[in-house]
Amino acid sequence: MTAGALDMTGDDPAGLLRYKRFQSFAEGLDFDAPVGKPPTVIHINAMRMVRLRYVFSDDEQKFWEFGGALPQLLLVDHFRVMTNYPEILSALTNVDFDMQREVILESQPFPTPQPATEKGTVKMLESATGYLLIQADVAAPSLLLITDAYSSGWRALALPGSTQARYHIMPANYCLRAIPLEPGHHLLRVEYSPLGFRIGKVVSVVALVIFFALSGSAVKNHFGRQRTAIRPRV
Repeated sequence: MTAGALDMTGDDPAGLLRYKRFQSFAEGLDFDAPVGKPPTVIHINAMRMVRLRYVFSDDEQKFWEFGGALPQLLLVDHFRVMTNYPEILSALTNVDFDMQREVILESQPFPTPQPATEKGTVKMLESATGYLLIQADVAAPSLLLITDAYSSGWRALALPGSTQARYHIMPANYCLRAIPLEPGHHLLRVEYSPLGFRIGKVVSVVALVIFFALSGSAVKNHFGRQRTAIRPRV
Protein backbone atom coordinates (compact mmCIF):
# COMPACT_ATOMS: atom_id res chain seq x y z
CA MET A 1 0.00 0.00 0.00
CA THR A 2 2.91 2.37 0.75
CA ALA A 3 4.25 1.87 -2.78
CA GLY A 4 0.82 2.38 -4.30
CA ALA A 5 0.67 -1.24 -5.52
CA LEU A 6 -2.37 -3.51 -5.32
CA ASP A 7 -2.20 -6.89 -3.62
CA MET A 8 -3.61 -9.87 -5.52
CA THR A 9 -5.61 -10.92 -2.47
CA GLY A 10 -7.45 -7.61 -2.34
CA ASP A 11 -8.26 -5.42 0.67
CA ASP A 12 -11.52 -7.12 1.71
CA PRO A 13 -10.87 -9.49 4.66
CA ALA A 14 -13.76 -11.70 3.54
CA GLY A 15 -13.34 -11.43 -0.22
CA LEU A 16 -15.70 -12.09 -3.11
CA LEU A 17 -16.63 -15.73 -3.71
CA ARG A 18 -15.86 -15.72 -7.44
CA TYR A 19 -12.48 -14.08 -6.98
CA LYS A 20 -11.54 -16.36 -4.07
CA ARG A 21 -12.40 -19.43 -6.13
CA PHE A 22 -10.29 -18.15 -9.00
CA GLN A 23 -7.38 -17.31 -6.74
CA SER A 24 -7.46 -20.74 -5.08
CA PHE A 25 -7.59 -22.45 -8.47
CA ALA A 26 -4.62 -20.41 -9.70
CA GLU A 27 -2.67 -21.71 -6.67
CA GLY A 28 -3.60 -25.33 -7.37
CA LEU A 29 -6.27 -25.46 -4.64
CA ASP A 30 -9.97 -26.24 -4.52
CA PHE A 31 -11.72 -23.40 -2.69
CA ASP A 32 -14.74 -25.59 -1.90
CA ALA A 33 -12.62 -28.38 -0.38
CA PRO A 34 -11.52 -28.51 3.30
CA VAL A 35 -8.81 -25.98 4.12
CA GLY A 36 -5.31 -26.73 5.31
CA LYS A 37 -3.64 -27.76 2.07
CA PRO A 38 -0.74 -25.48 1.01
CA PRO A 39 -0.55 -24.10 -2.56
CA THR A 40 0.84 -26.68 -4.99
CA VAL A 41 1.41 -24.59 -8.11
CA ILE A 42 0.79 -21.06 -9.32
CA HIS A 43 -0.72 -20.65 -12.78
CA ILE A 44 1.14 -17.51 -13.82
CA ASN A 45 -0.87 -17.15 -17.05
CA ALA A 46 -4.12 -17.14 -15.10
CA MET A 47 -2.69 -14.60 -12.68
CA ARG A 48 -1.69 -12.34 -15.58
CA MET A 49 -5.39 -12.08 -16.33
CA VAL A 50 -5.83 -10.15 -13.06
CA ARG A 51 -2.80 -7.93 -13.76
CA LEU A 52 -0.09 -9.88 -11.93
CA ARG A 53 3.27 -8.13 -12.30
CA TYR A 54 5.39 -9.03 -9.26
CA VAL A 55 5.71 -12.08 -7.02
CA PHE A 56 7.45 -11.62 -3.66
CA SER A 57 9.11 -14.26 -1.50
CA ASP A 58 9.03 -13.49 2.23
CA ASP A 59 11.43 -16.33 3.02
CA GLU A 60 14.15 -15.42 0.53
CA GLN A 61 13.49 -11.66 0.48
CA LYS A 62 13.35 -11.75 -3.32
CA PHE A 63 10.86 -10.75 -5.98
CA TRP A 64 10.26 -11.66 -9.60
CA GLU A 65 8.74 -9.45 -12.29
CA PHE A 66 6.52 -10.94 -15.00
CA GLY A 67 5.43 -9.43 -18.30
CA GLY A 68 2.28 -9.90 -20.33
CA ALA A 69 -0.26 -8.81 -17.70
CA LEU A 70 -3.58 -7.58 -19.04
CA PRO A 71 -4.38 -3.88 -18.70
CA GLN A 72 -7.26 -2.71 -16.56
CA LEU A 73 -9.33 -1.98 -19.69
CA LEU A 74 -9.28 -4.10 -22.84
CA LEU A 75 -11.48 -4.32 -25.95
CA VAL A 76 -12.05 -7.87 -27.25
CA ASP A 77 -14.22 -9.27 -30.04
CA HIS A 78 -14.12 -13.04 -29.38
CA PHE A 79 -16.02 -14.90 -26.69
CA ARG A 80 -17.39 -18.27 -25.70
CA VAL A 81 -20.27 -19.10 -23.36
CA MET A 82 -19.72 -21.54 -20.49
CA THR A 83 -21.79 -21.98 -17.32
CA ASN A 84 -19.89 -24.56 -15.25
CA TYR A 85 -17.34 -22.70 -13.14
CA PRO A 86 -14.79 -25.56 -12.76
CA GLU A 87 -14.76 -25.86 -16.56
CA ILE A 88 -14.37 -22.08 -16.91
CA LEU A 89 -11.40 -22.06 -14.54
CA SER A 90 -9.80 -24.98 -16.37
CA ALA A 91 -10.26 -23.23 -19.72
CA LEU A 92 -8.50 -20.12 -18.41
CA THR A 93 -5.28 -22.10 -17.89
CA ASN A 94 -5.48 -23.96 -21.21
CA VAL A 95 -2.66 -23.11 -23.61
CA ASP A 96 -5.23 -22.49 -26.37
CA PHE A 97 -6.92 -19.67 -24.44
CA ASP A 98 -5.78 -16.26 -25.67
CA MET A 99 -6.73 -13.83 -22.92
CA GLN A 100 -5.76 -10.85 -25.09
CA ARG A 101 -8.44 -11.66 -27.68
CA GLU A 102 -11.14 -13.74 -25.98
CA VAL A 103 -13.29 -13.80 -22.85
CA ILE A 104 -15.48 -16.50 -21.34
CA LEU A 105 -19.02 -15.36 -20.57
CA GLU A 106 -21.88 -17.13 -18.82
CA SER A 107 -24.65 -15.88 -21.11
CA GLN A 108 -25.01 -14.48 -24.63
CA PRO A 109 -23.99 -10.80 -24.82
CA PHE A 110 -26.04 -8.16 -26.60
CA PRO A 111 -24.99 -6.78 -28.96
CA THR A 112 -22.95 -9.75 -30.13
CA PRO A 113 -19.27 -8.80 -30.63
CA GLN A 114 -18.06 -8.82 -34.23
CA PRO A 115 -14.43 -9.05 -35.40
CA ALA A 116 -13.23 -5.73 -36.82
CA THR A 117 -10.12 -4.47 -38.56
CA GLU A 118 -9.79 -1.73 -35.95
CA LYS A 119 -10.51 -2.73 -32.36
CA GLY A 120 -11.15 0.84 -31.31
CA THR A 121 -9.83 2.75 -28.33
CA VAL A 122 -10.63 2.80 -24.63
CA LYS A 123 -9.20 4.87 -21.81
CA MET A 124 -9.77 5.58 -18.14
CA LEU A 125 -10.74 9.19 -17.45
CA GLU A 126 -11.12 8.89 -13.68
CA SER A 127 -10.97 6.11 -11.12
CA ALA A 128 -11.54 5.67 -7.40
CA THR A 129 -12.43 2.87 -5.02
CA GLY A 130 -16.13 3.00 -5.85
CA TYR A 131 -16.27 4.11 -9.48
CA LEU A 132 -14.59 4.22 -12.89
CA LEU A 133 -15.17 6.83 -15.60
CA ILE A 134 -14.48 5.26 -19.00
CA GLN A 135 -14.43 6.53 -22.59
CA ALA A 136 -14.41 4.18 -25.58
CA ASP A 137 -14.82 4.40 -29.35
CA VAL A 138 -15.51 1.24 -31.35
CA ALA A 139 -16.37 0.70 -35.02
CA ALA A 140 -18.07 -2.68 -34.45
CA PRO A 141 -19.86 -4.36 -31.53
CA SER A 142 -17.23 -5.20 -28.91
CA LEU A 143 -16.76 -6.35 -25.35
CA LEU A 144 -15.13 -4.06 -22.84
CA LEU A 145 -13.21 -6.24 -20.40
CA ILE A 146 -12.48 -4.69 -16.99
CA THR A 147 -9.89 -6.72 -15.12
CA ASP A 148 -11.33 -5.89 -11.69
CA ALA A 149 -13.28 -8.34 -9.55
CA TYR A 150 -16.92 -8.91 -10.54
CA SER A 151 -19.76 -8.34 -8.11
CA SER A 152 -23.48 -7.99 -8.77
CA GLY A 153 -23.35 -4.65 -6.90
CA TRP A 154 -21.56 -2.94 -9.82
CA ARG A 155 -23.58 -1.11 -12.47
CA ALA A 156 -22.75 0.97 -15.54
CA LEU A 157 -24.50 4.24 -16.35
CA ALA A 158 -24.54 6.03 -19.70
CA LEU A 159 -23.39 9.65 -19.52
CA PRO A 160 -24.41 12.48 -21.89
CA GLY A 161 -22.81 12.06 -25.31
CA SER A 162 -22.78 8.26 -25.17
CA THR A 163 -24.16 6.35 -28.17
CA GLN A 164 -25.57 3.58 -26.00
CA ALA A 165 -28.46 4.30 -23.63
CA ARG A 166 -28.03 1.27 -21.35
CA TYR A 167 -25.05 -0.84 -20.29
CA HIS A 168 -25.02 -4.27 -18.73
CA ILE A 169 -22.14 -5.65 -16.65
CA MET A 170 -21.59 -9.39 -17.10
CA PRO A 171 -19.24 -11.78 -15.30
CA ALA A 172 -16.28 -12.48 -17.59
CA ASN A 173 -13.61 -15.15 -17.13
CA TYR A 174 -15.66 -16.07 -14.04
CA CYS A 175 -14.27 -13.35 -11.75
CA LEU A 176 -13.92 -10.23 -13.93
CA ARG A 177 -16.34 -7.81 -15.63
CA ALA A 178 -17.39 -7.36 -19.25
CA ILE A 179 -19.68 -4.77 -20.83
CA PRO A 180 -21.09 -5.26 -24.36
CA LEU A 181 -20.66 -2.12 -26.48
CA GLU A 182 -22.52 -1.00 -29.58
CA PRO A 183 -20.59 0.69 -32.40
CA GLY A 184 -19.97 4.34 -31.65
CA HIS A 185 -18.77 6.65 -28.90
CA HIS A 186 -19.17 5.59 -25.27
CA LEU A 187 -18.90 7.57 -22.08
CA LEU A 188 -19.92 5.59 -19.03
CA ARG A 189 -19.58 5.54 -15.28
CA VAL A 190 -19.08 2.14 -13.67
CA GLU A 191 -19.96 2.41 -9.99
CA TYR A 192 -20.48 0.19 -6.99
CA SER A 193 -24.11 0.68 -6.02
CA PRO A 194 -25.79 -2.52 -4.75
CA LEU A 195 -29.59 -2.56 -4.51
CA GLY A 196 -29.53 -2.78 -0.72
CA PHE A 197 -27.37 0.33 -0.56
CA ARG A 198 -29.74 2.29 -2.82
CA ILE A 199 -32.79 1.15 -0.82
CA GLY A 200 -31.00 2.09 2.39
CA LYS A 201 -30.27 5.56 1.01
CA VAL A 202 -33.95 6.14 0.18
CA VAL A 203 -35.08 4.88 3.60
CA SER A 204 -32.49 7.10 5.33
CA VAL A 205 -33.57 10.20 3.37
CA VAL A 206 -37.27 9.54 4.08
CA ALA A 207 -36.49 8.97 7.77
CA LEU A 208 -34.54 12.26 7.93
CA VAL A 209 -37.37 14.17 6.25
CA ILE A 210 -39.88 12.73 8.73
CA PHE A 211 -37.53 13.46 11.66
CA PHE A 212 -37.03 17.12 10.69
CA ALA A 213 -40.75 17.54 9.97
CA LEU A 214 -41.69 16.16 13.40
CA SER A 215 -38.93 18.19 15.07
CA GLY A 216 -40.16 21.36 13.37
CA SER A 217 -43.72 20.63 14.39
CA ALA A 218 -42.65 19.98 18.00
CA VAL A 219 -40.66 23.25 18.16
CA LYS A 220 -43.55 25.18 16.65
CA ASN A 221 -46.03 23.73 19.18
CA HIS A 222 -43.62 24.43 22.04
CA PHE A 223 -43.23 28.13 21.21
CA GLY A 224 -46.95 28.37 20.50
CA ARG A 225 -47.72 27.15 24.03
CA GLN A 226 -45.17 29.60 25.48
CA ARG A 227 -46.78 32.56 23.72
CA THR A 228 -50.19 31.48 25.01
CA ALA A 229 -48.87 31.16 28.57
CA ILE A 230 -47.39 34.69 28.75
CA ARG A 231 -50.31 36.50 27.00
CA PRO A 232 -51.44 39.40 29.26
CA ARG A 233 -54.93 39.19 30.75
CA VAL A 234 -57.38 42.07 31.25
